[in-house]
Amino acid sequence: MGNKFLMVLFLVIMVGLVAGMQYYIYRKFSKWGGRFLQENSFLKYRKSVIAFLIIGNIFIIARIILSGTGGYQTLPGQVIAYGNGVFFAALIFAFLLLLIISIVKQFLIFIHKINQKISGEGFIPEYSENRRMFIKVGGQAVIGAVAATPIIMSLAPSRDFLIVRQPLYFKDLPSGLEGFTFAQISDIHSGIFMTENNMREIFEIVNGLHPQLITVTGDFVDNNVNEIPAITKAITDLKADYGVFGSLGNHDHYAGAEKVFSALKSKINLLKNEHRALAINGEKLSIIGVDDAGRGTSHFADLHGATRGMDPESFTLLMSHRPRFFHTAAEHGIDLTLSGHTHGGQVVPSLFGMEFNVAAMVHDYVAGHYTKGPHQLYVNVGVGMVGVPMRTVRPEITLFTLKRG
Repeated sequence: MGNKFLMVLFLVIMVGLVAGMQYYIYRKFSKWGGRFLQENSFLKYRKSVIAFLIIGNIFIIARIILSGTGGYQTLPGQVIAYGNGVFFAALIFAFLLLLIISIVKQFLIFIHKINQKISGEGFIPEYSENRRMFIKVGGQAVIGAVAATPIIMSLAPSRDFLIVRQPLYFKDLPSGLEGFTFAQISDIHSGIFMTENNMREIFEIVNGLHPQLITVTGDFVDNNVNEIPAITKAITDLKADYGVFGSLGNHDHYAGAEKVFSALKSKINLLKNEHRALAINGEKLSIIGVDDAGRGTSHFADLHGATRGMDPESFTLLMSHRPRFFHTAAEHGIDLTLSGHTHGGQVVPSLFGMEFNVAAMVHDYVAGHYTKGPHQLYVNVGVGMVGVPMRTVRPEITLFTLKRG
């Protein structure tokens, strides 16, 4: 009952935000068009904007319906999913762009008023012909950018996988684990933007690295039970000498954690607050998997239960979907934690060499390698996409090699 209430509340908030953004965008457009366009041009632009919003909302509604039926696996479903993603991206891009322009405009007006007071002249808000033309052309450029940018970004190489070869040095690494290799993939998100064939392509690349062990750190599916069969069929392609291991993520819970777990536990070693002891070259390695470490009532990780009965002398490798759990892992003496969840920000705009990564504002650990004393964390940016069909952060497959030093 609680989960259903939270889901309804989430949907209400999302609908409110989407409606609010559309109202803000339309109001800004009307103000600009009414002031700087001729009436005929304004009417044409307004019809186009209204049509764009109507079609976009139809895509959103159709996307919600398809999520419940699994119909996105068809070609029309893929078109709807793509259209919904591009529209949603365009909406967010337009809202943020207009908001930034508005803030900059108010700041410039404020500075101008101060200068006018200092000089003793009155503030004259009249528009010269040149300024009027500049704002008119600038507004048209904004409309063009909003229309083109999400489409261009969606064509970015989301299948251009970055193979990261990451050595990991541990001072007290058991000698038998020297040179041991294992791969990590994360955030597959089987669903609208990740088909069975897409997954098989990824798994073929992983196998081609010849890891001795493979880890999958959560978010096998996107958010629906209909996405389970594709990942269940494809994941059997993964092969490694010491097996394939995985742990659940937050999106697996959105789809139904028990159903995801039941479907995959016979295909791979899916660890849900438990561990497995491996003997490698006469040495002991304990691989641990905790459930999604969310917050409040969505916190399902139990490291105490997962490590109960574990050999305290073994080298420890923990799979935790959320990297924030690294704090807890380090306190418990875990040698290495593997995480995902952040997507590295997935879409990270860059301006004049500066990156604007929203994920970095909300996560302590966003991507790559981190240390806390002798304890280490690696955050994989994932191979899938969520929300919108675009990535500027290249999808990642990581191959680790344990080294002593």
